[in-house]
Amino acid sequence: MRSLAVLAGLLLVQTLTSFGQGSVTYQSTLGVGKEKYIFAYNPASPLTPIHGGSLADYASATKLEGTGFYAELWWAPGETPNTGSLQPVPGSLVTFRTGATAGLINGKSKLDIPGTFGGDKVTLQLRVWENYNQTVNTWVDAINGAGQRGASNLWTHELAGVGRDGSPKLGTGSIANGLTYFNTPVPEPSSAVLALLGLGALAFGRIRGSSSSRFSH
Repeated sequence: MRSLAVLAGLLLVQTLTSFGQGSVTYQSTLGVGKEKYIFAYNPASPLTPIHGGSLADYASATKLEGTGFYAELWWAPGETPNTGSLQPVPGSLVTFRTGATAGLINGKSKLDIPGTFGGDKVTLQLRVWENYNQTVNTWVDAINGAGQRGASNLWTHELAGVGRDGSPKLGTGSIANGLTYFNTPVPEPSSAVLALLGLGALAFGRIRGSSSSRFSH
């Protein structure tokens, strides 16, 4: 009997833990006219990140679409302005819709954040990067590469689910409630790349100078 009671207790704890996980609605739209689009770089200023504003601020940029870009949700407990404490939410790596709904993620109706409960307040950020035929699969690899990448604003979100006191919590709902428009600029060339470009230009100048000298004689 004692063994059965222990087993039942363990199953109850496991059940409560699974129900207790806080969650978000992982969609970047609240419906028609309430889309939080994500854009590629502005051709007139490809290195410049843009956050927030109105759709007019992104008039020259195209909306991201298809499987060539990843989006991933990052989070940290509580309210924090420090992006260094954020970590990816398991299962949140997704691609983008196409056609009339381009610019929106292929999200999920419910995304659990392990180790949390309904009613918990967390800090969220959406990160997006060019994945080069789905070969760049992490944000760390993306920031060490040369592809487009960008991150949204940080915002505080209350999770839905069973609370720590056992009561149901509705939470903030969709991440679209806190998300704003943003783009994925082209990263600035590194100092090493700039140095190589400088050496290349210098060598090209010497070659041209040498050729000019031969033809002048």
